[in-house]
Amino acid sequence: MMWHTEASLGMLLMIFIAGTLLEVRLVLWTSPVVLFVALLLLAVSGTTIGYLICLACPSTRLASSVAQFILAWVIFFAPAAPAVAVVPAAGKQSWTSLVLPVIPAHRAAFELTAACVKGRCLAAEDVRDAFMAGRWAGPLTMLFGVQGGPDIDMTPADALISFMSMNVVQIAIGAAIITLLDRRQCPVLSETGRGQLPPETANPETLLEVKGLMHSYGWLPSRASPETFTLHGVSFKIDRGETLGLLGPNGAGKTTAIRCITGEEGPRKGSVSIGFEAGGISIGLCPQETVINGDLTVAENLLFFAYVRGVQGDRAWQCLEEILKATRLEEKQMELPDALSGGMRRRLAVGCAMIATPSVVVLDEPTTGLDPVSRRGIWQTITEVKQAGGCCLLTTHMLEEAEFLSSHIVILRRGVVAAEGSVQALKNEWGQGYMLSVDSEESKEEEAQDFVASLLHPSDRTPVKSQRYGQATYKFSKDEEALGHLIIDIARGKAKHGIRHWGVSQASLEDAYVRIIQQD
Repeated sequence: MMWHTEASLGMLLMIFIAGTLLEVRLVLWTSPVVLFVALLLLAVSGTTIGYLICLACPSTRLASSVAQFILAWVIFFAPAAPAVAVVPAAGKQSWTSLVLPVIPAHRAAFELTAACVKGRCLAAEDVRDAFMAGRWAGPLTMLFGVQGGPDIDMTPADALISFMSMNVVQIAIGAAIITLLDRRQCPVLSETGRGQLPPETANPETLLEVKGLMHSYGWLPSRASPETFTLHGVSFKIDRGETLGLLGPNGAGKTTAIRCITGEEGPRKGSVSIGFEAGGISIGLCPQETVINGDLTVAENLLFFAYVRGVQGDRAWQCLEEILKATRLEEKQMELPDALSGGMRRRLAVGCAMIATPSVVVLDEPTTGLDPVSRRGIWQTITEVKQAGGCCLLTTHMLEEAEFLSSHIVILRRGVVAAEGSVQALKNEWGQGYMLSVDSEESKEEEAQDFVASLLHPSDRTPVKSQRYGQATYKFSKDEEALGHLIIDIARGKAKHGIRHWGVSQASLEDAYVRIIQQD
C-alpha cells in the first residue's frame, strides 16, 4: 500500500506549506486532523476512480482517454457543485455525485472553507459535537435524497460529516467493484495471493510442465464454443537448464499461453506445474517492451528483483555481482537507465528477469529492435545466466534466435501444437533436404551449371535461386549417402568445370517453420 504512504506524506507537506509559508486561514485555524482526513478522502477518491478506469477499459489508450475526459469534467463542474443543496430531493441527485466519489469529497473540502467564511473555522470539537447531535444526513439519504425537497438546515460541520459519510460508502463500493474486476481478470493471481500455489512438477528436473491448456476469452468462458478457444490442449515441459522456443504466427496463442503460465489468465482446462527451488516458486518475466524503473540505478533495479524473489543479505549482493558480470553492466551499475543505450537497457531487463535464478524465466522477444551486435550480446547473456540453473521459455519471431538459444522448440498454429522437437529433428522432418550453393567463374556459367545439373536428380536441376555473376542455389533432396558422393564429385571436378566457390548446407529452420504453418 505504498500509495497510501505517498498520499499521506503529500497531504502533510501541502498542509505545512499552506499554513507556514502562505499563512492560509483555512489551514491555520482548521483542525489539522479534520483537514487531513478531508484531503485524504479526496486523494483516495481519485485513486479509486483511477483503478476502476484501468480495470474497466480493455486498452491503455482507452483508459487514458476516459481519465482525461473525467478530469476535464471534474475541473469544469466541481467548482459549481456547492451551489446544489447538501441533501437533494428524492430522485434529483446529480449522476456525477453518484458515480464520481471525488465530487462529494470536493464538497466536503468546500464545507471547511465555508465554515471559515462564516466566521469560525472548524475545530475537532465542532465536528465531534455535530456528529453526536445527529443532525447530519446518513449515506443513504445523501445518495438517494429526501422526500419533499431539500429542507434540511445544516451547519458546515453537519454538511461535512454528511459528505464524508457518503464518500466513505462510495469508496467502499468502488473497492468492492475493483476487487471483483481484479479477480475476474486475474483469477490465478488472486488465488496465489491467498496462498494457493500452482502444483509442483512430479519430476524434480522438470521446472515447468504445461498439460492440456484450453482457454477462451470473454465474460462467459464456460459458454464459449470450441471454435472460439485460443488454446486447444497445449502441452509441453521444460527441464532444468533448458530453453524452450515457443514459436508461431500472430494469433497462434503464444501470448495467451504465457499469460496462463504467469498467472494473468486462468485456463478453462489443463494445468501449469512449476518446480520448487530452494527459495520456493518464482517466475521471471522479460516482456516485449523494456520495463525497468527509471528512478533506480542499474544495481538497484537488479537488487529489487532479487529481494522480491526472497534473496537477502550477502546472497543478494552475490547474485548482483553474478548478473552484472553476465550482462556486462559492471561499469554501469551506478548509472540510471536513461544513461544507458538501448542494448544495455534490454540487457538490464533480461538481467532483472533472470537474477536470483527463478524457477522459470519467460523471455518475450528479448532482442526486438536491437542491432545484430547487441542481439548477439543478449544471446550470450541468456546463455551464461541459464547455466546457473532454472529454465527459459522464449518467444520470438526471429528463427535464427530460436535456433541459437533453444534446446527444444514448440510451434503453435491456431491454438494447437503443430510440431515440436529439437531444431535438428524439425529440420529433418519438415525441411527440404540440403541446399547446394555454387559460385562459377566468369564466362563459364553454363559449363558449371551443366556439370552441377548432371550430378543432381532431374527434379533438383533447376536452381531455386539464381543471381548474376554465376551464383546459383540448388535443392538436393536425396539421402546422406548420395550427398557424400555429390561432395566428392564436386570436389574433383570443380576446377575443370569453372566452379570457383561452393558449399552445402542443411535446409534452414525457417524452411521447416513455413511448411509447418502452411500445412493443411
